[in-house]
This record gives sequence, structure tokens and C-alpha cells, in this order.
Amino acid sequence: MKKLKIAMLTTTFFPQVGGAEYQVKWLAEELAKRGHEVYLFTPYEADEFLEKNENGFPKNIALRKRGANSFSDAFRMLYRFAKAIKRIKPDVVHAHYAFSAGFLAVITKPIHKAPVVITSHEEDIRVIKEIGYGMRLKWYKRLLINLSLKLCDAHVVVSDTMKKDALESGSKEKKLQAIYNMYVPLNAEIDDEYVKNVKEKYDIPLDKKIILSVSRLHKRKGLNYLVMSLKDIGTSYSDVYLVIAGCGDEQKELEELVKELNVGKSVTFAGFVDEMEKHALIKGCDVFCMPSLSEAFGISLFDPMFYGKSIVASDDEAIKEVLGSAGLTVPKKDPILLSKAITKILKDKNLRGTLSERGRERYKLFMPDRIINTYLEIYKRLLGG
Repeated sequence: MKKLKIAMLTTTFFPQVGGAEYQVKWLAEELAKRGHEVYLFTPYEADEFLEKNENGFPKNIALRKRGANSFSDAFRMLYRFAKAIKRIKPDVVHAHYAFSAGFLAVITKPIHKAPVVITSHEEDIRVIKEIGYGMRLKWYKRLLINLSLKLCDAHVVVSDTMKKDALESGSKEKKLQAIYNMYVPLNAEIDDEYVKNVKEKYDIPLDKKIILSVSRLHKRKGLNYLVMSLKDIGTSYSDVYLVIAGCGDEQKELEELVKELNVGKSVTFAGFVDEMEKHALIKGCDVFCMPSLSEAFGISLFDPMFYGKSIVASDDEAIKEVLGSAGLTVPKKDPILLSKAITKILKDKNLRGTLSERGRERYKLFMPDRIINTYLEIYKRLLGG
């Protein structure tokens, strides 16, 4: 296949940290490693977060201006993107999220004249009314997402579970395809001394069993049920300690719940942790927990599988697609069953060993080659190759 010029644009990117941001970064970098010219359009300057090849790809182009009002910012994005793609002349335009990146990609088709691929990462197409989650809750975004999905040439979702959401959002079966997220392991060694130093930095006890969760602090992540489970776990294990790493709007409510349950001596809110610290916390934990109410995929499971950690997660369909038999799953919103699963792992050394072996094999299914090749097949098909 000839080397392509790929204009990739995204609604969200680093320094905001989450599964979608990593996927955009890894996809752009892996395509560039294979010799393709990738131009990554991000909301703000993001060069510092990208690993570039010898030719300087992926090249980063920022579209927005910090502090600008939404009206002028929208025109700025349109102007900068249109001007850049007119110069680049991309073979393919690949947008992440149907809004706003996907909308920008399809309305500029008369300029770039390239096929448009949209990858949805959940928030743009899934709605959870009970917690006010999803772009489509706003009528104008619902209309623009519908239009974007009708005008794009291919629509990718990151799990089979999301296909239903895609069709409800306006996508068509003939252009819809599920491609799993990829995993690129950290290219650095995390030794035991560094793990110890990170734990000490965040006042995490060295002599306790560590339950860890790494995620945005959002209602969708179900962290309140994890906090509630701690009370019950404590009746069987007095040396259990919960670490929650991440930032978000739910932190105050979670802190109040910790106070209400009187478990403050057994919980640390680490806040934002950098990439190396995150890996140290995962390597140094005993149980990794993901009690989400909804996930598009569950990328946070990759690192604990890589390190062979025991995992307890909710029985969300997308999580089960990723986790397979490499962890235990429990019903959503059930702190009692969550505590029982965690306690079972802590008590059973053989179970921990089994889950560890399965995890170390499971993550290999999501290494980049297969995912990259599938995207390249889509590009090739759209280009008539």
C-alpha cells in the first residue's frame, strides 16, 4: 500500500487524560512509524505529548485559542482546518468523535475532497440519562452528530457493544465497523524502588493490601460503589487500603462519602498522576478495580493486565469484551458483591496466580499491528484500492 497523507482531528487531546486521548495519540504515532504522513489536528498545542518519527510525523496543528468565546473559536477552528487541509491535500480525513471533529471533517469535504472516517469513543453517541451523560442529550448536538454520521464514509466504534448506540445516532449498518482500541506498553522500566517512592509520595501505606482505581472522577465510573464496598471489605481485612487516582467533578462527593462512612483512614485520593507514577501505582497494587456503569471499551484494563494484576470490574458489556476471563466481574451498582469479589481475590493465592497469567496473555490481543492494519484496510477500501 502506498504511503498516505492522513489528516487526523480530534475533539479532545492531552493534557486531558483518558482512553480516547491515548487512542488518538497511539494511532497517530503508529501510523507515522509505518511511514504515513499524519497531520494531527488537536484543540490546543500538543507537540510535547507526541513521539515523532525521523521525518517529524505526526505533525501537530492546534485549532483553538484558549480564552476565546465559543462563537469566534468555532470560526477559528473552521478557518485553520480549511486552510491547512487545502495545503496538505490529504488522502483520508480521520475524525475522532462525531462532534465536533466529525462535523468539521464532513462540512469541509468540498475543500479536502477526501473520504471521511469517524471513530466514536462513546460520549458522542451513547446516552445515559440517569447521570446526564452523552452529547446527544443536547438537541443541537444530536442533530449535528446525526448529520456527521450520515455524511461520513466510514464509521468506527471501539466495541461491538457500541454498534447499537451508533445506529440510534444515525449511522448506517453498511458503513459501521467495530475496531478495538490498541495497547502500547510503556517504554520504560518500573522498578520496586520507584514503586516504593511513589507510594511514599502519596502517603500510601507500604504494609497494606492496595485496591487501586485509575479513572476520571465521574458518576459514570461508579467509584461511589467502590468506596461503599470498602466498609464491608474492612470486616474481613483490616489491612486493606483504597487508592483512587484521577481528577474530576465527583471528587467532592466521593470525599464526603468517605467521611460519611468513616473510612478516611483507609482511602487516598491521589489526584492527577503522571504516566510513570500511574504505572508504579498499578505495579504496586494488589487488586485493580473498575466499577464503571458504562464504558465504550475499558482501556484502563490494559496496564493491570500487562503487569499481571488481579482485576475486579463491573459486568458492563464492553468491559467483558476486553477483560475476557482475565478478571472477575460483578453486577453494576452492587457494593456488596464488589466487596465479596475483592475479598475472594485477597484470600485466594491460586486465583490471583490464574488471573495474573490470563491477564499477561490477554493484553497481547490488543497490540497495535492488528488494529493499524484494520484501519489501513478501511482507508484502502475508501480510496478504491
